[in-house]
Amino acid sequence: MTPIAAMEFITITTGATSIARCDDLDEETMIIVRDLLDGISHPDGWGVDITASHPTSHTWTISVLGDEIVFCMLCVDERASEQFWEIAESLAPRQTVLHRPRGVPWLAVSIASGILRLTREMQMALPWLETAVAWVLLEDQSAP
Repeated sequence: MTPIAAMEFITITTGATSIARCDDLDEETMIIVRDLLDGISHPDGWGVDITASHPTSHTWTISVLGDEIVFCMLCVDERASEQFWEIAESLAPRQTVLHRPRGVPWLAVSIASGILRLTREMQMALPWLETAVAWVLLEDQSAP
């Protein structure tokens, strides 16, 4: 299997899109994310809860001190992309213009109002954590 180098990253709440690259993550980041996935608490109160994991897709929530901040959807199979995207679109505010992902994998996130209670520094760290979890899940899925 060819290693995945990039994925489309879509913020459903705003319609913003970007490309996330796996080389943006270092080993220390991967250790932090794996600890969060194993239920080990982070000093800043971050938490990650995998809500569904399938060969075609994964969903999870990110919380801070128990307050859900973001819902994440990772699609890894082209055959499931259209149906999974319809679910993602249903989470968007009516006025948000979304563009269908151009391929897989793609990560879509829906931000909850709880983000407003976070410090600016924590708000800025959120996309890093969202994509880092996705890369760990992708790495684990492609492992023999």
